[in-house]
Amino acid sequence: MIRASSFHHVDLFFYKSIGSIRYYQALELLAIGLIFTGTFLEKKLPQQVSVNSDDIKTVVEVEDEGNDVFCPNCKTLALSKAVHGRKFKCKQCQHVYRVSIKNF
Repeated sequence: MIRASSFHHVDLFFYKSIGSIRYYQALELLAIGLIFTGTFLEKKLPQQVSVNSDDIKTVVEVEDEGNDVFCPNCKTLALSKAVHGRKFKCKQCQHVYRVSIKNF
C-alpha cells in the first residue's frame, strides 16, 4: 500500500538509510521475519470431542493406562493416551470409539 502511494512522495522517507540499510529494506525484512516466525509459533488447539454415549459402538481394549491407542477402523494413532472410559473420535475417518483397560 505504501509503494502504491509513492506518487504522493511518501516513498521519500523510505529511501533514507539507517547505516547501510534503507528503511524500506528494513521494513521488508521485518515483514518476512514476522511471517517466518508466525509459521513456527502457530499452535493448534485440541478439539473437544462432543459425542453422545449412544453413538459409541466400538470398544478398544488396552492392557494398561497410558498406552497408545489406535483407531479400530483405520489404525491411526490417537493423540491422547489410554484412560479407562475415555471417548475418542478419529481425526482421519471420524470413527467414534471408547477405551477399556483390561486390568482395571
